[in-house]
Amino acid sequence: MRFVWKGIKWIFKIVVGIILLIFIAYGLFLAVEYITGNKFVDYLKKNSDTVAIGDSFDFSKFDNSFSENDLILVGEIHGFHEPQIVDYNLFTYLHKKHKVNFYFAEVDLVQAHYLNEYLKTGQEEHLDSALKKWAVIQGRDNESYYNKYRKLHNYYTEQDSSSKFKIIGVDKLQDKSLVKHYLSGLGVSFDSTSKTWEQIKTATVQLTSDSLISPQMSKELLRLALNIDFVNEKANRDNVFFENFK
Repeated sequence: MRFVWKGIKWIFKIVVGIILLIFIAYGLFLAVEYITGNKFVDYLKKNSDTVAIGDSFDFSKFDNSFSENDLILVGEIHGFHEPQIVDYNLFTYLHKKHKVNFYFAEVDLVQAHYLNEYLKTGQEEHLDSALKKWAVIQGRDNESYYNKYRKLHNYYTEQDSSSKFKIIGVDKLQDKSLVKHYLSGLGVSFDSTSKTWEQIKTATVQLTSDSLISPQMSKELLRLALNIDFVNEKANRDNVFFENFK
């Protein structure tokens, strides 16, 4: 019995020790985070707002910051309804008030092409194509994401030609079949053996020398070829974001 009691005490001490180590490790983590990012913590304390679900944000309080910066980043927890409302409301506010005409999205450049086609035409097949193999799995069949783009389409159609905006894709290529479909629309013929990214890149580069391809389209195709290289090199997704922002 004494042996069992000693065993229980040792187990209790071990459990308490583990809990203490977790608290110490967490405390050290917070300390390091604050030391390395305290200027951002202070900024967020001075420039933050909390709004109850169902209420509207007052974006005007950030107008000075919006005016002083060329790039405005928005984060979200994927898969929830409310962030899509904020996303739409913020972009349309920035577009109206601050003439922001480019919407950088967490999609690749080919998916962005089909989202832009959807903005122009309202044809749901373009929206389906863009989101079918989206990296954000929670958004592929999520009605909130679909409705956000539907609202963006409606807003887009209300703009005159000088106020049209464009979606820019900066993510790593995600859908090989969609890339082939996009290139097929530009006149590339793929046979059954054209299955590798390298073969698709070869066809992409060859297309840039076509006399019917405009200089702007040629530039976009070279960017596509570069993004195919990122796939072949197994480039880190965050690094691809950075390279595509350049």
